[in-house]
Amino acid sequence: MDDDLHETQAKGSTADFVSALCTGQPIVGQMLEAISSGDEQKMDDFVTNCGYDVTVDGTQAVVKSLNAGPDFDIRLAGGIYSFTKPSDLSLYSMVIDSATGRWVSSFAFIQHMS
Repeated sequence: MDDDLHETQAKGSTADFVSALCTGQPIVGQMLEAISSGDEQKMDDFVTNCGYDVTVDGTQAVVKSLNAGPDFDIRLAGGIYSFTKPSDLSLYSMVIDSATGRWVSSFAFIQHMS
């Protein structure tokens, strides 16, 4: 792993760690490198030295945010969604920004050829 990882200052909580992952921070690549190595020690070193205080309690809260309900973190569903049913919504799409959790819907103007 990069030496830069070992020199990082504490950046925040487990929730902050997940936010960094959701917003495409460089830590995503570092995490994938550790996981793909298949080396349990590299993964342990990554969690210990990643700059975030990743805890069991924090991890449980994040897992809770993965499930539908009041604690669901909408950023985890980031993407572009097109509606097909009901047919009266087929001209609409929705974008969820995984960085901010904001969503917008839009109407697509489609000109039908006759």
